Amino acid sequence: MVASADHLKKDSKLEKKVILVVTDGEDNESSETLEQAVRRLQADGGPTVYAIGILEKEEHPKHAKRALQIMSERTGGIASFPKRSTKWTPSAHRGARHSRSVHHWI
Repeated sequence: MVASADHLKKDSKLEKKVILVVTDGEDNESSETLEQAVRRLQADGGPTVYAIGILEKEEHPKHAKRALQIMSERTGGIASFPKRSTKWTPSAHRGARHSRSVHHWI
């Protein structure tokens, strides 16, 4: 997620940026702590993070849920956690409505 945010900061001419994350909650690529990642996401020109966590098979669902909530909330977004992966569409709609109310889309 941080690499995506860095790419948006560097290559986007738009003032407001959004990252939509749909994840199983398993973090298998991070080299930073949660707090380091949040600080980088919150840096000037950082994106708003919207997360949909499909945590049905996550080994540590409480930890994954907390991390997604923190990243989303501290960047001005929201996180949703549908009970089953087949029910994620309403979560996506909630995120889209929130994003449209906060951001101008071109």
